[in-house]
Amino acid sequence: RILSQLSGVTVSDLSTPMIEVARARLRDLGIDDRARAVVEDACASFQSHPDGSYDVVMISYAITMMPRWKECVDNAVHHLAPGGLLGVCDFCDDDASSIDTQRFMFRLSGVDVTTPCRAYLASHPQLTTLFQRTARGSLPFTGARPAYFYAVYRRDRRPGSPEA
Repeated sequence: RILSQLSGVTVSDLSTPMIEVARARLRDLGIDDRARAVVEDACASFQSHPDGSYDVVMISYAITMMPRWKECVDNAVHHLAPGGLLGVCDFCDDDASSIDTQRFMFRLSGVDVTTPCRAYLASHPQLTTLFQRTARGSLPFTGARPAYFYAVYRRDRRPGSPEA
């Protein structure tokens, strides 16, 4: 498992119940001695770590639920080490086959699939897109097949820095 090979792991979420689940999973994996799960805002998290100290940041099914999603992305990039990786997976609006009913259902759940996060990430001045795909999933009992994307970006090395 990848987690068992890492020297440290930080999991954050605004939801206390989600963090309790994460803590139990970290315990079950036997890495709770070098992993922490904290309740905090992704737009302001990482406060206990210096800038540029993360090698990998993952954002999973969260951007489309955040009114301040650009702050979350920018905060993650700011705390990534030069050459570090940002992985993102989230729902998206696939205009070619999007159905108004699905958009409505997502809106009721606080998910904004029209968030232009893919374009923002792809044009971010500190990121290089390494991989990006769009696919369709399914929502149980609804017949809906929402689109989602998953991507990996690399934080570019700072111009003029020793690591460049």
